[in-house]
This record gives sequence, C-alpha cells and structure tokens, in this order.
Amino acid sequence: MIILYSLLGLLTGAFLNLAADELPQRRSLGLPRCPYCGQNHPPLEWIAVFSFLLLRGRCQHCRAPFSSRRPLLELGTMLAFALLWQRYGPTPLLLLFTFYICILFLVLVIDLEHRLILNVVILPAILMAGIGSSLSPQPGPLRALAGGLIGFASFYLIALARKGGMGGGDVKLAA
Repeated sequence: MIILYSLLGLLTGAFLNLAADELPQRRSLGLPRCPYCGQNHPPLEWIAVFSFLLLRGRCQHCRAPFSSRRPLLELGTMLAFALLWQRYGPTPLLLLFTFYICILFLVLVIDLEHRLILNVVILPAILMAGIGSSLSPQPGPLRALAGGLIGFASFYLIALARKGGMGGGDVKLAA
C-alpha cells in the first residue's frame, strides 16, 4: 500500500505543479501547458519526472527547458506521501496531514516564485485546520482556535511593525 500511496503522491505533485503555475496567474486549472510556447503538454509530459527522463527536461513543441522545480516537487510529494503512510497508515489523520502537506508545498512553491500566498489556497487550509482539530484529542478545537488566533495576532503585529517584511498571506498562514 505504501507504494500505491507514493504513486498517488507523484500524481499529486504533478497537480501541485499545475496549480503553482496557474493560480498566481489567476487562470483556471486546465491542461498543463508550456510557459514558453503556450502549447498544451501531451499526457506524456504531465508528470515531470517522466518527461525529464524521456524528453531530457524539454518541451516537445519548442524544446524550451522545464523548470527543475517540477520533478523536485513531484519527488518531494511522493516522498512525503510515503512517510505519511508509514507514520499514520489508513487513518483519518493520514488524510488530514496529506492535505496539510499539499497546501504547504503549494504555498512554498508559489511564495518562492511569486512572493505570494494566495487566499484561494490558504483559506481552505484554515477551514480544514478547524475541522481537523476535532479529529485529534490534542490540542482539541478550543486550544487549536486559541493557537490560530494567537498566531494570527502575533504575525499581524509583526507585519504592522515591519512594513514590507511580511504580507497578509504570511499572517493568514500563521493562523
């Protein structure tokens, strides 16, 4: 089962790549496309690990190089899924932490590349954190809410005091 969950991680990494490319541009999540020529990638190129092996990391249409971020994100997601399965097995916590790791990887990539933390990513994560706090006896919903509010308030004060160092997305991520 760990192998199947790892493969799901690889596929999820491909989806996270698509989201990291499209969401900052305010485009809907359609088919993956080359950032240089705009052509849709054929299914062979949807998973960057395979396209790096088969096409030497270049677009089939224009031969432009793919970002090394694409296979690294897929392999990182695959590894994270394997580690999560090993730690939690088939439990509700596995699904919760899988969701969290996907959100964190997506936030990491978009923030590094665009210096943005998007509401469309972070607000569902905050909602899921509230729901998820009821799945675990520690810290419990009230303590989780208090922790979220303290994190939000602390980072909000830092953002006010240090203009330009942190934005609203960082504050929401702290919640």
